[in-house]
Amino acid sequence: MGKAENPFTSLNEIWANRDVLHEDYTPTEILERESERDKLAAHLAPVANGNRPNNIFLYGKTGVGKTVVTEYMLGKLDEFKDPTVDLSVVTLNCQNCSSSYQVAVALVNELHDETDQISPTGYPAETVYQYLYDELDQLGGTVLVVLDEIDAIGDDDGLLYELPRARSKGDVENVKLGVIGISNDLEFKKNLSSKVKSTLCEKELVFTPYDATELQTIVMDRAESAFLDDVVQDGVIEHVAAIAAKNSGDARQAIRLLREAGDLAKQSESGAVVTDDIVEAAKEELEASRIERAVDDLPLQTKLATLTLAFRTEASSGPIRTAALHDTYCQIARENGVERRSHDAFRDQLDDLDMLGIALRHRHNEGRGGGIYYTWESDIAYGVVRDVLDELNTP
Repeated sequence: MGKAENPFTSLNEIWANRDVLHEDYTPTEILERESERDKLAAHLAPVANGNRPNNIFLYGKTGVGKTVVTEYMLGKLDEFKDPTVDLSVVTLNCQNCSSSYQVAVALVNELHDETDQISPTGYPAETVYQYLYDELDQLGGTVLVVLDEIDAIGDDDGLLYELPRARSKGDVENVKLGVIGISNDLEFKKNLSSKVKSTLCEKELVFTPYDATELQTIVMDRAESAFLDDVVQDGVIEHVAAIAAKNSGDARQAIRLLREAGDLAKQSESGAVVTDDIVEAAKEELEASRIERAVDDLPLQTKLATLTLAFRTEASSGPIRTAALHDTYCQIARENGVERRSHDAFRDQLDDLDMLGIALRHRHNEGRGGGIYYTWESDIAYGVVRDVLDELNTP
């Protein structure tokens, strides 16, 4: 009996190191963020010499380098600090936390042994905070608490007031504590209470979106490590960078797009080369996947609004007024045996879709005679929405 064929060796080989295109990869050098890197180094410098840490607040849109620069500089801080400095870094991504209480619980569990986790509910806030202070005090030395995506807690910012003041209030005695807050929401700082701003925002750093040229530098650097020679066709890096620059200057999006294109090229029957056409195919696949995740978890009424908007946008030559969309929505609801919502409730659904990036809203002001009104169009192709919501009927 012959040896079984290895199904993994029959695929085109294109990768030198695919891992450098993953989000958890920390590059060996920071590109196109030298100014932000140097400013953060200055803010962290007191820690290197054993002095009290600054509280630092970084903000900017998703994928503009906040987290990667922070991780990189914390690594350099550990490498070059005075040998006598006892430094600990506690990092928490807060995307699944909606309150200060939940962040405090998550921090306690991050510091606790896996066999000694506390429940996310059932404890008074004061008790959870005391658990946290006890754990931090046990660490001793200098502790930096990094709270990534801290904007997830909304306006419940109590922890951001308490943590930076813990030593001055006597909640901790054996630790020099600093907080690094990272926010994807440029408006988050404006909504913080004045007392939080005065403590957390001792030092601030704003990250602006990458432009196409900066993205080319970053994508080219990753591509040179990720792919074997002569795999990426001329012009592909510029194409990937242009797509990401147009969609808000997100380096993560550019790198994710390049990885998806590489995976498609590896499966291609026409040869292991990443081309512009494959980049476009990868873009469509990622967009379809994003939409599926976004739409799949929506309530039924919001799904109906999504389907209505995409259906009418496909059939119309321009944006549609709310009343016309509501008429179509009522037809679709009837087709699916679903209770129809009022005009105002439907408009609220459209507002939700606007916030999710699924709908595009246009404001019109026609003065005293025509007043102010809104028109809408879908930012997602009807065919894509139809595929995701194939269980729903349309007229």
